[in-house]
This record gives sequence, C-alpha cells and structure tokens, in this order.
Amino acid sequence: MSIIKFAASALVRESGAKVEFDEFYLDYWQHCKAINGRAMTPTEAVEQTNRLCKECNIQVGQHGKKRYLVGVRLKTSQPKRTTKRVKQ
Repeated sequence: MSIIKFAASALVRESGAKVEFDEFYLDYWQHCKAINGRAMTPTEAVEQTNRLCKECNIQVGQHGKKRYLVGVRLKTSQPKRTTKRVKQ
C-alpha cells in the first residue's frame, strides 16, 4: 500500500502539531497489517513521505536524529487542546 494513500486518510492539518517519522511509519505499518496489505520498506516509505511533504507543503523539522512532519497530526492521536482559565 502506498504511504501517500495512507497519509491522505490518516493525517489532519493542525497548527503546532507534529508527527515523528517513526511514529508515522509505525501507524502505516499497523494499518497495512490490519488490512492484510503489504507495507513498503522503511527506505521506500521515507522516499514517498519526503515527496508527499514537498507536494503538500508539509514542513519537515528535525530535533537531534528525529525527523518530524510539522503542522499535521495522525487522526488516531488526540488533538492539541488549549485550556482557558476562568476568572472568579
């Protein structure tokens, strides 16, 4: 299964969010396993993910050895919530 096709249904844009490449690949791999599909190798997935990010204007960030898709989150993860304090 194409990781680009998976991304179209699994990612949602959200300001301030980020998804680590390994987390994204693991979610993709688990999805392929669940549907009895064949997952791409990590190397193939990185190449397609880089193409996806370039074509969809998704920023790629890096912190140490970790790389992140910035401004998106997996639909399976919780959205970022802001807590407002109420003055009493």
